[in-house]
Amino acid sequence: MVFGLNKEIMMLIKQLKLMVPNFVKKFILRCRYHMRARKFTGSQYFCTVCEHQLGSFISLTEICNGKFIKDVDVNGTLHTVDGYETANVDSFLCPVCGSQDKARLFALFLNQKLGEIGQRERITLVHFAPEGGLSQFLKWDQRLNYRSADLFRDDVDDQVDLTNMKIYKDKSIDAFICSHILEHILDDKAAVSELYRALKVGGWGIVMVPILMTIDQTYEDITKVSDAERLKHFGQEDHVRIYAKSDFLNLLMGAGFFVKQLGQDHFGKDVFEKNGLSKTNIIYVVEKR
Repeated sequence: MVFGLNKEIMMLIKQLKLMVPNFVKKFILRCRYHMRARKFTGSQYFCTVCEHQLGSFISLTEICNGKFIKDVDVNGTLHTVDGYETANVDSFLCPVCGSQDKARLFALFLNQKLGEIGQRERITLVHFAPEGGLSQFLKWDQRLNYRSADLFRDDVDDQVDLTNMKIYKDKSIDAFICSHILEHILDDKAAVSELYRALKVGGWGIVMVPILMTIDQTYEDITKVSDAERLKHFGQEDHVRIYAKSDFLNLLMGAGFFVKQLGQDHFGKDVFEKNGLSKTNIIYVVEKR
C-alpha cells in the first residue's frame, strides 16, 4: 500500500509539473542556477549553457576522485585520456549547470546556428540521449520544436532505437544532436543511415563520438563482451569501439552526409579559453544536401 501510494503521489507531481508554464519553469531553473553560481564567483570563465561567469570549472580529476578514466588498451598499447580529441581534463564540468566541455562547445555552435533562424520560424530538433544542462538550454527556445529521445529512459519525449527509427518519417527532422551514442551501438552504420533518412534536405545535425587521436584505425573487437574487457579496451563498460578520426569521417560521409569540422579557428582562441575548451576540441556538424 505504501509503495502504491508513493507511486500515485509521484504520478500526481509529474502531472502538476506538466501544467506549469514553460516560462515559470525557466524562471525557477534560473533562480537555482544563480544560487549555485554564488559559490563559484569569478570572471575568468563563462559557461555558454547556463550563461554564468565562473572563477573555475570542475576538473575531471576532481570528479574521478584523483583518478582519471581508465587508460585503454588498443592492441597491447596503452592510450591515456589526453589522447582524446574533445576532452578538457582541467575544465571538464560546469559547477552550476553540470554541463561538460562538449556541451559548452555545442552551445557555442547552436547560438550561432539558431541565430540564423527567422523570428517566426520554428524547426524540429531531436536530441538523442539528452544531457541535462544542454536539454534545459534548448527545450525552452521558442525557435525549436524540441524533442528528447532515448531507447531506455522514460523521461524523454520519444523512446526510439537509433538503428530503426520507425517513429520518424523520411525527411521529417530539421536538426538533431547525437552525441556519444554510436560507440555504444554494434551497428553504427545502421544508426547513421537512419539519421540521414530522417533528416530533411537542407537539415543539419551534431554527431560526436570519443575520437582517440593516437590511433590510425578504429578499434573494435566483438569478442570483448564482459564489462571488465570493455572497460579495459574501450574505456567504458558499455562501449563497443574506439574511433579513429578518419574512420569516423568516412562513416558519416558514407551515409551521404556533408561534414564540417568546427574548432578554435572557427570560434576564436579567446572564446575557447573563456569557455574552458582545449585547442583540440572539434564539433562535427553534418548536413544533408
